[in-house]
Amino acid sequence: GELPVYFGIGYVRSEQNRVVVDEIDADSPAAEGGLQVGDTITAVDTDPVEGIDSLDSLLSLRAPGDVVAITVARSLSLSVKLGKPIDD
Repeated sequence: GELPVYFGIGYVRSEQNRVVVDEIDADSPAAEGGLQVGDTITAVDTDPVEGIDSLDSLLSLRAPGDVVAITVARSLSLSVKLGKPIDD
């Protein structure tokens, strides 16, 4: 189903159950937070990300305006303020 928050990653692919950022929407929470194409997302706050379903499950527990720590394989933790979903 639809996530209750807007993160702004257009496409991700899973390699060995890892989430790799393929595309980032311009001016999105992900872009504002400093994510880059090629980053591997390894955690949301302290919860490990073990694939795309895992990432979606963790984000589904959040609300627009929440600030989450997104850990990426660059060994950085980035602060991202989630937005409201955009109606298509």
